[in-house]
Amino acid sequence: MAIIKPVRLSVGNTSIRSIVFLSLIFNLSPAFAESTADRIAKTGAEVDEVLEEITIVGDRSMGSLTHLIMKAEDRIYDIFNSMNDDKRYDVACRWEAPINSHIKRRSCRPNFVLNAQSDNARTVHAYMEGSPYATDPSGASYFAVQLYHHFPIFHQKMVASINENPELLEAIVKYNQLKGVVYKEKARRYGDTNVTAPEVDLKDFIQ
Repeated sequence: MAIIKPVRLSVGNTSIRSIVFLSLIFNLSPAFAESTADRIAKTGAEVDEVLEEITIVGDRSMGSLTHLIMKAEDRIYDIFNSMNDDKRYDVACRWEAPINSHIKRRSCRPNFVLNAQSDNARTVHAYMEGSPYATDPSGASYFAVQLYHHFPIFHQKMVASINENPELLEAIVKYNQLKGVVYKEKARRYGDTNVTAPEVDLKDFIQ
């Protein structure tokens, strides 16, 4: 009998966070591109003022800098969740250890992903226990269907929220710039010239 393991997303924790975050950015509707570009320009100036407060990061521990990034990320999801009218699409962040690891990592996922993972785990457990009501989970069709169904809706909700609330756009830009500052500081401290900030310039994705 083949060993059945709970089906996980084909992307890692970091990637799933990128999906959540980048879904705000890619494929933005041209209908509000011009107004969004204007807001980015204004927001960028405002955020630069905020970043001046953390430009001098030499006295901060890397843990403290990482905490700043997490707070900025939380701000994005807090704003979105407060606007969202369907809790299945709220984003929740938590610390968890990947399979075969004891090191916990922060992971942020929409509730529909968490629910699909939980359903899949229960299905696998019931199948392994020999329950007569369990279905063969090897194909994980239900799990995949849930993700393919919900992610486009999630994306639409995120884009709509950006259009409706300038604070959300400001939070995204601040998160992006802050992450760039911290990654450059990591490179300086550890002498790693290969460390590059995963910066995303929103202007590049607005047609």
